[in-house]
Amino acid sequence: MANGVHSPLFRQSSNPCIQLNKKDQEAFAGLLADLNITFDQIITLPRILDVLHNDICEIHLASFGFQDKVQPTSMIKALFEENISQEFQDYFIIATDASKSHLYTSIAGTSNIGSFSFRIHPINSILTAEALAICQAIDDLLILTDSFSVLQALKNLSIKSPKVILRLDHKILMRAKLNKKNCIGLDFGALKYYLE
Repeated sequence: MANGVHSPLFRQSSNPCIQLNKKDQEAFAGLLADLNITFDQIITLPRILDVLHNDICEIHLASFGFQDKVQPTSMIKALFEENISQEFQDYFIIATDASKSHLYTSIAGTSNIGSFSFRIHPINSILTAEALAICQAIDDLLILTDSFSVLQALKNLSIKSPKVILRLDHKILMRAKLNKKNCIGLDFGALKYYLE
């Protein structure tokens, strides 16, 4: 079944719903009849994709002034420092990143008390590497990442999302179930300017 703009899958009052056209309804009913299955025998999947559509996790793709990459580097750095000190003073902050060459794919994270860096198999994409770096760092903290693609994938989570994105979503959900501090992901293209 397709997802996206032509998908029969949609949200209604934050509940996942399905709306099939007449032709698909008839085909689906025929398939169920051929398999001798009634609608009351269908088991619904748990709502694992709702974690990012409520108050557990906030994703900011363009909420802060320093995320505007058009501004001069000095302004981005000043706005970044101001936002962190005013909005996120109670968080433990780890910045993550990943890189890829034809020989290596690496992930890294750093904070004021330590850092990590690992090489992973070069077959992994940069999206996988960025998501794994976030997975490595996802413990009671504010995660700063420059990976717009990972954050966008989390924000648009679906059953067809890459496995590594579903893994990251699962980690966020598990942290929420353990009643840990909310995880807030921010797109920090400005982070590179700040760290230079």
